[in-house]
Amino acid sequence: MLTGVIVMLAAESLLVGSWYLAAWMVIFFVGYSICLARVEESALEARFGGSYRVHRANVPRWIPRLRAWDQP
Repeated sequence: MLTGVIVMLAAESLLVGSWYLAAWMVIFFVGYSICLARVEESALEARFGGSYRVHRANVPRWIPRLRAWDQP
């Protein structure tokens, strides 16, 4: 979902030719990456434990996999 937001902001900044939108895209990406790594992932690891660590090791954060991952 967030990858879609980043792609839409990038496309919009290119379409409109706005450096402000491009800067907002970078700020949004960096800010949410920090929030995701610190807050969301630690909360998921506390809630689901080892199964989340296995999931995180096999599912990329930003670029989707070409094939589905089957949990063992």
